[in-house]
Amino acid sequence: MATMFVQWRILLFLAVALPPHLKGQQTAPGCSPLGTDRDWHSGRSTQIDSNTYTWEPTWAKVPPGFRPDALAGQFQLTVVATVAGSSDTLVSGRLSLWPTPDSLESVQPALIIGAADLDFQRLGQLNMAYSPRSTDGEQPGVQLSYDGQRASLILGAASTVRHRWRDAGVVFYIQEVARTGFRGRWREATPSTRPAQGYFCASRLPEQ
Repeated sequence: MATMFVQWRILLFLAVALPPHLKGQQTAPGCSPLGTDRDWHSGRSTQIDSNTYTWEPTWAKVPPGFRPDALAGQFQLTVVATVAGSSDTLVSGRLSLWPTPDSLESVQPALIIGAADLDFQRLGQLNMAYSPRSTDGEQPGVQLSYDGQRASLILGAASTVRHRWRDAGVVFYIQEVARTGFRGRWREATPSTRPAQGYFCASRLPEQ
């Protein structure tokens, strides 16, 4: 009886103390991660001298000939968390991407903007400045960042001429692009030492 009581106490402690990603991660059929590192980083910092550091991105470059407007369309977005502030580790919903209207070119630097209709709160309180469902062209829920080599989607913290966000939003780093969609890793932008993160898959939906 004493042994059973001790085992029960251990199990109770583990259920309370273990971080969510160790309690059991949900999986999504047809969506697999690129890499298995739970504490994934999009780049690395290199020390130049005692006072200077440089940062360089390390996630995959988009294919040669990639055009940002090729991402426009409707997608089924599946988001899996490997580190999260909730027992839920899987959400899915509609991702809509469209070209930035000409009327917003003076304030909106991104070529592609959009909105994501997903219940991200199921993954915990992610550090977003506003809802990723926003369709406001100046503060869209989703904003493409593209430097000519690498692409990412910033959710809930689009930066424009009039708005600048720091340490906010969730960044979806695009690591693989195909005609049927794209996938990669995501990470919460936050000063926290343990940001939420995971992987995602966006499957293109038929045009209606």
